[in-house]
Amino acid sequence: MPEPDVLYHYTSQAGLLGIVASDSIWATDIYALNDWTEFQHVFKTASVQVLVHAFKSGLPDDIDANAKQMVIERVLAERNFPVLLDIIKAERPPYGERKGVFVCSFTASGDLLSQWRGYSYSSQGFSLGFDSTLLKKQSQSVHTLDTPIELVECVYDEATTLERIRAMGHTAAEGFRDLRQRDEVVPPSFCTQLNPTENYRKDAYYLSKSFTFASVPFFRAAAQFKHPGFQEEREWRIVYSAFWKKLSPHSVKFRNGQFGPTAYVEIPLGLHTPATCSLRRIVVGPRTYGGQEMDAIINSVEMLLLKYGIPVRSPATPSGVEMVTSQIPYRSA
Repeated sequence: MPEPDVLYHYTSQAGLLGIVASDSIWATDIYALNDWTEFQHVFKTASVQVLVHAFKSGLPDDIDANAKQMVIERVLAERNFPVLLDIIKAERPPYGERKGVFVCSFTASGDLLSQWRGYSYSSQGFSLGFDSTLLKKQSQSVHTLDTPIELVECVYDEATTLERIRAMGHTAAEGFRDLRQRDEVVPPSFCTQLNPTENYRKDAYYLSKSFTFASVPFFRAAAQFKHPGFQEEREWRIVYSAFWKKLSPHSVKFRNGQFGPTAYVEIPLGLHTPATCSLRRIVVGPRTYGGQEMDAIINSVEMLLLKYGIPVRSPATPSGVEMVTSQIPYRSA
C-alpha cells in the first residue's frame, strides 16, 4: 500500500516524556521484543529453497563446470539449506560475525484497541502521529553503509513474501553477471582447490560473492516479514541493521528489559526545530476517566510540548500538533 501521510507510534506516559525530552525515539534489539519470534518467521528451508532456485535460474549457462559443481551443486545444495540459514542469520560464530537488527514500530492506525492493550503497559497510553516523509528523512541522518536504516512496511502475505525473496535471488544472479562483465579482480586469498584455472577462480569467486547480494538483503528483510495473524496492526518499521563489530560503542545503549539488559539505538526526530518537527498528532488513549480529568491530561501534554518548543494546534498555529482522545470505549486498568 502507499506510504501513509501519518504513522503512529504507541507508547506509555514514560515513553512520551522520554521521546519529547530526548528528541529521539528508540529502535530496540529485535531479539528483545515480545514478538521477537516473528523475526524467525522467514528463516525456514522453504524460503531458502526459493532464494537459491531464483539465484540459480538467473545465472548464465557458460559458468565454469568445476566452479558450478563446487558452489551450486555442493555449497548451495538442498542438504545444506539448514547451514545456509545459520550463515545468513549469523547470530554468532562459527558461522560469521554477529549481526544486529534494531526496530521501532509504527502503524497506519492511530486508535487501535490491540495497540492500546499491548503498549500502554497499564498506564496512560499515547499514540504519537508522525509525518512519514519527515520521519524517514530524520532517520536517514544516522544511515551509513555499515549501518543502513530504512522505513519499511511489514508484509503479512505469504505469496508476497516469497515473491520478494525470489526477486532477491534474481538480483543476486544479475550481480554475478555484473562482476563477470567488470572482470572484478579475485583476491589472492580466495582459493578452493589446488592449481585452479583462471576461469574456475573467477567464476567460483563471483558465485560466492554474488550470492551475498541475496543473503544480506534476505537477513535485513526478515524484520519486515510477519505472520498473517498480525495483519490488523498494519505495521511499519524503522529497521536499523549492522554487524555488531561495526557499531560504535557510543551508538548502542542499554535499558532494563524483561529478557535482561536490552540494547537499543536512538533515532533522532528533530522535534525541537520547527522546520524538521515531524510530530503532527497525539491521541490520548482510553482510560476509566473523562471530562475534566481528560482535559487535565491534554493540558499537561500541551505544556510538555510547549516547553520544548513544539507548537500545539490552535487558531493562531493551525500547523501545530493536534490533540485528540481515543474513541474506543476501553477501560485501561
